[in-house]
Amino acid sequence: MPKFAENLKKLNVLLINPSAMPYGELISLLSEKSNLRIPSCGMPLGLIEIAAYLRKKDVILEIQVIDLAKEVCKFYLNLSNKDPISYLDFINRNLDEVKFVPDIVGISTMFNSTRKSSLEIATAAKEKWSGCTTMLGGNVATGQYKNLIENDCIDYIARGEGEIALHDFIVQRMQGIDKPQVNGILDRSAVNPSFHVVNIDLRRSDDDKSTCQSMTDMTQLALPAYDLLDLEFYKGDHHWGRGCLIFSRGCPFRCTFCGSKVIHGRLVRHKSIEQCVAETKFLLDNGFRYLSPEDDIWAVNPKKHKELVDRLCELKEEYDGEIRFNLSQGLSVAVMDEDRMDDIVRMGCKGAQLAIESGSPYVQKHIIKKNVDLVKARKVLDYMRKIGFKASVNFILGYPGETAEMRQETIDYMKTLDVDWVYVFNCAPIKGTDLFAEFEKIADVNEMDWDNMRMGKRTFDTTELTAEEIENIVYDANIDVNFFNNSNFRNGKYELAIKKWNEMVLKDYPYHIVGRYCRAMAYKSLNKFDEMGDDLISCVEWTNSHLESKRLYDRYKRDMPELNILIENNSETVQKLKS
Repeated sequence: MPKFAENLKKLNVLLINPSAMPYGELISLLSEKSNLRIPSCGMPLGLIEIAAYLRKKDVILEIQVIDLAKEVCKFYLNLSNKDPISYLDFINRNLDEVKFVPDIVGISTMFNSTRKSSLEIATAAKEKWSGCTTMLGGNVATGQYKNLIENDCIDYIARGEGEIALHDFIVQRMQGIDKPQVNGILDRSAVNPSFHVVNIDLRRSDDDKSTCQSMTDMTQLALPAYDLLDLEFYKGDHHWGRGCLIFSRGCPFRCTFCGSKVIHGRLVRHKSIEQCVAETKFLLDNGFRYLSPEDDIWAVNPKKHKELVDRLCELKEEYDGEIRFNLSQGLSVAVMDEDRMDDIVRMGCKGAQLAIESGSPYVQKHIIKKNVDLVKARKVLDYMRKIGFKASVNFILGYPGETAEMRQETIDYMKTLDVDWVYVFNCAPIKGTDLFAEFEKIADVNEMDWDNMRMGKRTFDTTELTAEEIENIVYDANIDVNFFNNSNFRNGKYELAIKKWNEMVLKDYPYHIVGRYCRAMAYKSLNKFDEMGDDLISCVEWTNSHLESKRLYDRYKRDMPELNILIENNSETVQKLKS
């Protein structure tokens, strides 16, 4: 323990992770027991790494983590027997579980959709504990600090990575300094020119050059404070049942849309192999067998990647091979080759997404600056399929400056790929990215509907496209490439096509008649006419009884001729099929 510790005041620190659901959907889920979509949830790694760092530095404090994203998911899993609750009551119910009176309440704002939620959490904390200091951190806080700091419920903004800055802030508070001045922690005097930048090489994308601190030496980090989480929940047999960990931070590429470098920068920093093994082994020893590394980019350094995979494979043998990895951040075309793909399979990963983002060479080079080699991307995907890897791809439509011809290039390119699924997203900018600055030229992005922002959804018009127009373009593209021009169906892999439609759509959205219709056509190709008939009958029944099903039919009936016949001759034909 540091020599100065004897004279320091003990502090209580509460760290809160909001749900990433769009605010409007979150309210509906809680207050109306609405099942709009599956809430997202993963371990709040940023918070538990900060907590572990503070512990390692022997700071005298108590720490508690509240994962509201997890609590929303628990509510979702028990919708049928939960009474509706307002969001404020939901927040207060969880704040009532705090075991101390916090001196500092830190709130993570990683996604656009968490902006309003975080402000309401901060307000509730202020009302419950009038003397507490509230602080926002994460992607949104880093990019939008000038707007967020204007809210009375917010005392400070932490920009960039929070470990060093929060530690220094806490130490000054312990020393009796009422208003600490720390690189990386900004208050309403954030424009103070005396603040300076630390490790600016990590912050090349940041146009305003405001204060931040970054962890240049990853060996200074400790084992994440997993003990502050409800591990049993994340280990459970449900959508969110996986253990999360991170082996590196940063990504060297210049993609204009990416929010990761807003926090972690472009300098890739790796934990030691010993750290990686220790974190993995901890999760394995605590019963996890499905693990999700959250690195900004995977396998960027071939030597380090090989060494890491070798050690992970040793752990697999130690635990009888019962380990699966999910590379949730996707794979980069630029760094993928056959050797690295073989290593990914060897470590126990069954599938992943390849981040291509656009099928237009112009967009790649001049708009998003990702510069994906589209020919190489196809070769990487072909090799994935050759080795039995479940391959999917990511694309984004609606970039500023992207013409209709460029969008069609992307859609046409999608339909040539042999993949299990194509994820098509609506381009919605993250504040602090280069892309956001481009959107500012064609839209009033600062007035966007933050309450309902989510990945893949845009809530504002531009001079090029309205929000409704781009939403329809993206939706039509998804329907086109994943259903009517589905790769597995196109290549005669009918059973696999059925499996993916069930997993991706029909399990949670049984009313999706496009999915049912395409499944019926796959059954027809397999000569399973009973199953085909059942699906077609269901399509008719859903269309006649469900508003969303009717909307889907009206929108895509030109591509569903067999269903049109049934709809037009409803009762007679259906009865024949039933008999």
